Amino acid sequence: MRHGTLSAYTNDRCRCRPCRDANRDHYRKKRAQNGTAAIHGPRLPRHGERTEYIKHACRCQPCRNAEATYRANYRKTQA
Repeated sequence: MRHGTLSAYTNDRCRCRPCRDANRDHYRKKRAQNGTAAIHGPRLPRHGERTEYIKHACRCQPCRNAEATYRANYRKTQA
């Protein structure tokens, strides 16, 4: 097995740093060819949405309010 190659990452399931880097570089190039961003910038938080509360564990007041509103509406539909 040759480390630092995409085939080592996919076929041999190697997760060493060089193989992970090869996989990352491959998919960055592939996204660039498909017209999507090759390198994603930092994700900007969207406060006040339930997604921030659930997936990103944000506990700011707007995100907590969004979760509370969702739960209140959910309880109404289940009653």
